[in-house]
Amino acid sequence: DSKKSKTRGKTTCAKIYARLMHEREEVTFDMGQPVGPTDQSVSNLTNFVGTLGRNKRFVSLSYTNWLAVPQAAKTFMWRYVNTKFILPPNCEKWVIQTARDAWKRFKGKVKRRHFVPYDNIEDMVKNRPLQ
Repeated sequence: DSKKSKTRGKTTCAKIYARLMHEREEVTFDMGQPVGPTDQSVSNLTNFVGTLGRNKRFVSLSYTNWLAVPQAAKTFMWRYVNTKFILPPNCEKWVIQTARDAWKRFKGKVKRRHFVPYDNIEDMVKNRPLQ
């Protein structure tokens, strides 16, 4: 009998999504990268932006590439991040690029696991991801 090892699971950032406007956490940037004030605040921001890139409410997987994602969706993500964190205006590029990278990784993982192994559309539909 082999036991399945415990895994960490998906990052959901539930506490960050539940934050109110007055509970926002400040993150400082230096040379376009988040640096503080603590490593935990940088980690929270990075994880949170990653969840936005994987969330179908913000960016659908139906787009063929990031350039096809409407500017309105990218602006909405930037504004939404600002409801949970206090960020300088010049870090918008970092937020959008981080969301893009998370979206691309997630799209590739879904394609690799749920579409590439199957030869026909019926099998793909049967084995589609739950989310």
